[in-house]
Amino acid sequence: MQNRTQSSAVFLLLLVLLSLFLSTPGCKQNRMPELTIPVQSVIPQDSSLSLLLIGKYRQETLPVPNKKIGKNFIVRPDTSIYKHALFYTDGGSKLSGYLLRNGSWQNIAADSIRLLLEKDVPSASDLPDASSRNNIVPFLSGKDVYGKDVSLSQLYYKHPVALIFTGIQTLTASDSLFLRSTIDSVQADSVIPVYLVLTPSNQEARQYINRDSAKCVIFSDSLGVVSRARKKYGIKTSSALVLIDTLGYLIQ
Repeated sequence: MQNRTQSSAVFLLLLVLLSLFLSTPGCKQNRMPELTIPVQSVIPQDSSLSLLLIGKYRQETLPVPNKKIGKNFIVRPDTSIYKHALFYTDGGSKLSGYLLRNGSWQNIAADSIRLLLEKDVPSASDLPDASSRNNIVPFLSGKDVYGKDVSLSQLYYKHPVALIFTGIQTLTASDSLFLRSTIDSVQADSVIPVYLVLTPSNQEARQYINRDSAKCVIFSDSLGVVSRARKKYGIKTSSALVLIDTLGYLIQ
């Protein structure tokens, strides 16, 4: 009986010490800075709202529940990864932009997000030469024209990928023939076509490509994905093709 009483006393003492330890300022978990987004300014009440968190090598999309309309939407992004944020509707309308500066989130013009991103993204000429990096392709991810989050690495893990860079009314007949013949040469049935259309409109991109969405991926430039991809891959022409194998290497 005495041993049981002593054990209980020791257990209670440990609980007290643990609570005191956790309550000290040095042991509290560091909290990420709060990002507060006023949603009451959104006019279309039936719109789907999203917050795009953007880092140099990673992006993440957070849905904003409709019940939050009329109130503030508060998140604490991991600032070791994400430095920019873009609040937008399902139609691609940019509502507000945010920049991490001096440890806190600051509101900036939504259109300036693209300019800031382009400064942070290394161009192909800034990368090591092909022999030293073994032609490993740059990381790329974003929302496609159907609002789905797509990561390039998830695609080429399953099948070879063909990145098809084009713009509205810039894909000539000869360009189209070249792209098709090149894709056919690497067994088109096993290749995932990824169209990167240089237009800010998701609807225009869908109509222009006019392909079965289950068999391909289509990006517009509504959130700057195409502009960033063109810079990462060093694309200077209106139309171009980049082939990637299942290990993430360029196919020469």
